[in-house]
Amino acid sequence: MKQALFCCCCLGALIFARAQDPGDSLIRALHYHLVPDTTRLRLLNAVAYAYYARDPGKCRVFADEAIGLAKTLGDAGAQATGWRNRGLSHFREGDDSLALGAYRKALDLDAASDNKEGMGKTLHAVGLVYNSQSEYGLSIDYHRRALDLFMELKDSSGVANAANSIGTNYLYLADYPKAIEYYQRALQIYQERDDRRGVGNAYTNLGIVYRRVSEVGKAIEYCNKAMACFTRPEDFAQKANVLANLANIYDDMDDREKALRYYSESLQIQEAAGNERGIASNLLNMGIVYSELGEYRKAFDHLRRGLERYKGLGDKNSMAIALSELGKLCERSPAAVLREQGIPAKERFSRAVGYEREALRLAEEIGSTDNQRDVWEILAGTYEAAGDARAALAAYKRFVLLKDSVVNDDGRRKIMRLTMQYEADKKEAALQAGFEARQAIAAAALNRQRLITEMVLVAGAILAIAGWVGFRFYRRRQAAERKAEQTELEMKALRSRMNPHFIFNSLNSIGDYVLRNSPEEANEYLSRFSRLMWLTLENAEHREVLISDDLNAMQLYMELESKRLPKGFRFSVRVDESIDQGRTYIPPLVLQPFIENSIWHGLAGLTEREGCLSVTIGKDGGRLHCVVEDNGSGRRMEVVKGKKRSFGMRLTTERIELLNKTRNYNANWRVTDLAEGTRVEVWLPLSVDQ
Repeated sequence: MKQALFCCCCLGALIFARAQDPGDSLIRALHYHLVPDTTRLRLLNAVAYAYYARDPGKCRVFADEAIGLAKTLGDAGAQATGWRNRGLSHFREGDDSLALGAYRKALDLDAASDNKEGMGKTLHAVGLVYNSQSEYGLSIDYHRRALDLFMELKDSSGVANAANSIGTNYLYLADYPKAIEYYQRALQIYQERDDRRGVGNAYTNLGIVYRRVSEVGKAIEYCNKAMACFTRPEDFAQKANVLANLANIYDDMDDREKALRYYSESLQIQEAAGNERGIASNLLNMGIVYSELGEYRKAFDHLRRGLERYKGLGDKNSMAIALSELGKLCERSPAAVLREQGIPAKERFSRAVGYEREALRLAEEIGSTDNQRDVWEILAGTYEAAGDARAALAAYKRFVLLKDSVVNDDGRRKIMRLTMQYEADKKEAALQAGFEARQAIAAAALNRQRLITEMVLVAGAILAIAGWVGFRFYRRRQAAERKAEQTELEMKALRSRMNPHFIFNSLNSIGDYVLRNSPEEANEYLSRFSRLMWLTLENAEHREVLISDDLNAMQLYMELESKRLPKGFRFSVRVDESIDQGRTYIPPLVLQPFIENSIWHGLAGLTEREGCLSVTIGKDGGRLHCVVEDNGSGRRMEVVKGKKRSFGMRLTTERIELLNKTRNYNANWRVTDLAEGTRVEVWLPLSVDQ
């Protein structure tokens, strides 16, 4: 299930202060200071900003007076601040076009006076508007320009807020490693500044990322940390966000009742504050939960209310989620509920597809990979329920292609690497601080003792020599590590190859079973195919794998190919009893290209006799002796037909050359033409776990 994300983008970071009730003192000061001078101008802008969250209309009244007075006084900076405050009020009310118009006027004024601080604040504000419109690329561009200005000004608060907002855009784009990278950057600065709200916002957003990659424990941990930061009455908006994110997590854990309770609490807070985005997010998420609980009337009501609010906000990402969920409702709901919603029961599937296709269009328009993936999965289910097997298979293929691109193993490893690096950097900073303190004490002691100059010179010379030697050793070691890493990457690429024609043919076979109404055969083939893909990816991660694991993958491969070919073929796998398959290791997939060639170029063309393929593994002195033998047409027939059998040979040659070069293997191979078929022998070192 997916929920509408509601991230802390630091909306109050536009002028890097927090919206508060103006209070009697500020209003009284403005009331008594009637002279149209710079003091009144600053008071007008301060009151306008203080009102933007609680009463956007009052905010504009004070902002307009400030803009007029600033023009009279010729104060371009204060005039730009007035336009920013006006833009904030429009943005708060969900009128993004008016907000952008106000921000552009502020930006022009700041640029004309080379006010880099004001330009940074305005660029950041524009980035927030584009984020709300699901224009994530534009939003990142504006936030990065703001980030560059804040770095130039050494404004750590601005840097943190911009980094936090960039992380949120990457979160919506499902680039989770980059999202974590920017959130952690913001978190570190907030902690250094002792910014309680900033720390809480960063914790909230990190919790969202970890929930999206199914790290439930870490997601709850970060949400609880965030909640501990939001303990004051003025933190109501941040508390509502955390409640909504906790609800998302419990929904993922199938605790629907707890999820609804948290969503409801968050909705009450957002309604009291008049926060359109918060209200829309909670309505949408509650609609999704009601749908899962089978309370379809409530689901339709909440989803449609949420969709209408998101349309007003121009949030295409959340509109896509609402539309896809409405599509699922049309498919699931009883006929009586559909009639109440004005949908004839006979149109349930066409309405569902209509909603889902519109959701897909929006997801593609904004480049949201995870939304596209989810909609294709829903479409596959809808087509299947409607009895359109061909469309269902096509949609499912699109879903599979997108699935691994959203959260793959490399992405997860990168996330964990960033997390560990962040923790390590914190410890290193603490150690460095202690070291510097101890170093200062030692320096003072040395000054007091007035060590002899000659001793210092000798010590310095020794240190210089040692440093030079150490540096040379370090550079040499670095070069060796880079070379080893490059070689390992090359080896990984070679051992992870699985011929795309095989994958394509397998998918076609599955489709053929579906079209022939053979669901059991299709399911069996798909199950074996999935298992083979899993084993291939799993084994390709390691330099060596157990013989038993590699042969399991090869056996699955031969089973699939035998089932796919019209005449099939017999195959056998034999391992010498003296070889302990649970302790003996082999480079993964080294035999697969030879088996592939035997099937495709030897057995596939047989018409007059049954094909046979055998894989035998034994010992030859101190090495493993692997034999792949078939009774196919043989290499001579391939030459007659004008075909080549070089892929397996070239692949294995490259791998064996790398193995011999990098690990001192004594490996080689040989091909023998038989009267009927081909025999391939491969010798590999005998690697046994002690």
